[in-house]
Amino acid sequence: KAKSLPLAFGSAIHHALENFYIYLKKYKKVQKGGKLAEYFEEGLRREVVTKTEFKDLLKKGKEVLLGYYNFYEEDFRVPLYNEYNFAKGTVLLDRRIMLTGKVDRIELIEDGDGESVTVVDYKTG
Repeated sequence: KAKSLPLAFGSAIHHALENFYIYLKKYKKVQKGGKLAEYFEEGLRREVVTKTEFKDLLKKGKEVLLGYYNFYEEDFRVPLYNEYNFAKGTVLLDRRIMLTGKVDRIELIEDGDGESVTVVDYKTG
């Protein structure tokens, strides 16, 4: 069954960001902004949409990702984890609240004490 257009768009954005950060973690090098657009198109091709919808979503996705890249260009950080699943280990908040689920990215806070992280979960709508 085909996803709604917002879900298809979100999945393609997620695909682009996931692959962008996988590369960054593996090679410790930020790719050019156009690579995000390539990853987005690759992800969008996996979705069930009409040719017109594909064209419209492709244009929108490229604009969104170019804006994202330009905004964060000087601040990209190598992630500690991509697609981190909390089922892999026990993470407790206040020593009593167990975290469950999956997040898109975890980054070390560079100016911190080495024990603080930023948790990132992609949202498009």
